[in-house]
Amino acid sequence: MKFSLFLLSVLSASSYAASTSLDLNDPKNKVEFLAVGKPSAIKIRGEMKTDKIKEPLTGKLTFDGTSVTGKTEFHLAAFDTGIELRTDHMHKKYLEVEKYPKATLTITEMKLPSAEADLSAKEVPFSGKLTLHGKENPVKGTAKVDKKAAKVDMVFNFDINTTDYGIETPSYLGIKVTDAVKVTSTVTGTLK
Repeated sequence: MKFSLFLLSVLSASSYAASTSLDLNDPKNKVEFLAVGKPSAIKIRGEMKTDKIKEPLTGKLTFDGTSVTGKTEFHLAAFDTGIELRTDHMHKKYLEVEKYPKATLTITEMKLPSAEADLSAKEVPFSGKLTLHGKENPVKGTAKVDKKAAKVDMVFNFDINTTDYGIETPSYLGIKVTDAVKVTSTVTGTLK
């Protein structure tokens, strides 16, 4: 009987995978956004430029079996739209980066389809919280995950509504940008 209990405890302990983490402080990691105008003749793309901020994206994701959680911060001053005047307006007038320099995304729930060493999955749902412009709101989205042993590549996609964050709707010469903005974050690294 004692041996059976011992064997059962060893088997159950070995079925739990040790948690590992993915450091997000890699310059290859990035955040991008897409805002579409009304009418849709204009598309504004913003992407992080590492020449503006030394470490624009920092944080860590924790992998515990099939569960992924974590937190990342990114410097909003690293965003560039490709047009200097438009980028300057975005930083000063809309995002107010001097007052609110960073945004924080916290992944609170994400379940991978398996805990295997090699995994490729599209449309993995996740939920969390985004803090932007001094306001925090829940977010939901999907992630594409490619995992080969300890090497991980992930692409997170989610939408936000700028009015939920108290951000004024940009407009220029009668063309407005919609409140809905698509956000994409690409991260890569090695689990440790």
